[in-house]
Amino acid sequence: MLKDLIEKFPASINSGLIGVAKSLYLAKLSPDLVITSSTTSAQKLKAELELILKKEVFILPALDAIPGEEHEPSKEIIGERLKIFKAWLKNKKS
Repeated sequence: MLKDLIEKFPASINSGLIGVAKSLYLAKLSPDLVITSSTTSAQKLKAELELILKKEVFILPALDAIPGEEHEPSKEIIGERLKIFKAWLKNKKS
């Protein structure tokens, strides 16, 4: 039933979407990358897309350092980002 709804969702809509309509639209487009305005909106979108697509969706953690500063990102964040990139590349090859 949900798959039928995704298939019937018009592909010509590109703005003004609210609520779960954004997730349905993105599920139909199936992009590799979606940029959100906040971590909260990314987490909501992740949960909705995982429910719709029935597959794992990743949130790439933001670097906790600004380019040009002497402070480097934490090793935990770098490790998490590398893990996500590795999973993404693995999915692209299969």
